[in-house]
Amino acid sequence: MAFDTDVAKVWQRNMEACQELAVKHNKPLRWCQDAVFLGSKMANGSHKVVSKWKAFVAAMVKEVNADLEPGEKKVNARQVAVTYHEQYHNTPEEELQEYIEELKSSKQDKTHGRRVTARSKVMDIHHTFEELKVILTSLDARVGVRAMVFLARTSTEYNQAPLFYATDVAAAAFLPKAYMVDVQDFMTKFEGYSIAGGTLAGMAGTYRDKVKVVKAEIAAKLRQKLREITGDPKAHMEYKTYHRDIVMGHSVQLVGCPHHKLQSPSSLGNSLPTFVKILEALDNGSCRFEELSEKDVAELDEQHQAKIASGELPDAKPRKIRSDAGKPKKRKEVQESDLSDSSDSSDDNERVPKKKRRLRSPSVLNVKSKAMITDTEDE
Repeated sequence: MAFDTDVAKVWQRNMEACQELAVKHNKPLRWCQDAVFLGSKMANGSHKVVSKWKAFVAAMVKEVNADLEPGEKKVNARQVAVTYHEQYHNTPEEELQEYIEELKSSKQDKTHGRRVTARSKVMDIHHTFEELKVILTSLDARVGVRAMVFLARTSTEYNQAPLFYATDVAAAAFLPKAYMVDVQDFMTKFEGYSIAGGTLAGMAGTYRDKVKVVKAEIAAKLRQKLREITGDPKAHMEYKTYHRDIVMGHSVQLVGCPHHKLQSPSSLGNSLPTFVKILEALDNGSCRFEELSEKDVAELDEQHQAKIASGELPDAKPRKIRSDAGKPKKRKEVQESDLSDSSDSSDDNERVPKKKRRLRSPSVLNVKSKAMITDTEDE
C-alpha cells in the first residue's frame, strides 16, 4: 500500500508539472502530457478516424487554392471553415464519403509515399529515427528492456551517415565488451554491406578481398540450400564427387548454375563479375537444388556411366593405397630411461623436459697443468 501511495504522489507531481509547463509556454495541457509521458501520443494517434468535416475542409482548401492566380495568397483551413460552414450541411453524404477516402489516400501517400528529393529522404530518416527512439525509451520505462538500433542507407542517392541508438549505457557497451568490436567500425561495415545489396563484398576494400568474400558467400549459400532441401544439417557441397555424393547420395540436383562447369568457387579464377552473376542467381532462385525421383536418379546415373564409358568424363579415382598396406607395423620402442622418468612423474600425460647442460666458458674447460708441483700443494 505504501508503494501505491508513493506512485500516486509521483503522478500527481507530474500532472502539476505538466500544468505549469502548459501555462509557461502557452501550450495545450494534452500536448504537454504527450511530451512528458512519451508513448501515449503515439498510442492514441494511431486510431484516429477521419471526420467528415475535416475531409470537407481539406477538399475545399485544395479546390480554392487550385483556382488562385499566380501570386495570390493561399487560403488555410481556418478561413475555409468560416466561409464554407453552411455549404458543408448541404453537401450530399456520398460526396462527403468521397472526400473522406481522398483524405485517407492523401495521408497514406504522405506516410508511405516514395520520397523524391535527397533532402526529403534525409529528413524522413531523422524524423522516423527520433520517433523510434521515443518508442523504445517509452517501452523501457513501461516494462524494462534494452535495445540497440542500427540504421544505414541502402543507396548512394543521398548522403546520410549511419545512425546508432542504445536505450542505455549498458546496451551501448555490449559490442565493445562482449565482442571487442568498435561500434563506429561496425556501422561503417554495415553501411557498405547495405549499399552493396546485402552482400559481404561491400565490406571488402580491395578487388582481391571482394573476390574472396564473394567466393565464401557462394559456398555458404550452396551449403545452406543443400541442407534446406535435404534436411541434413551436416550436408556439405561436393564438387569432384558431385554425382556420387549429391545426386546419388541425396537425390537432388543443382540446376540453373550460370557457369558452364560445376567447380568449387576457389577453382573458378578471380573474375569478380563471374562470381557476382552466380551469387545473384542463388539470390533470385534461378540457381537452386531440385529434388529427384528414383526414376530421375536412375536416368542421370545411366547418363553419367555412359559418359564415363565414352571417355567424356574421367572415372572416379579410388583413394590411393599406402605403400606399406598389409604389412605389420612395429611399435615404437620405449627406452628404460623413459619409463623410469615417466613413472616418477605425477601426471602420465605430462612430458618431462630434458635437463639442459650448463654452458661453461672456454677458460674453465681448458685448464692448463702447472709445470712444477710443490710439496705444500701435494698435501
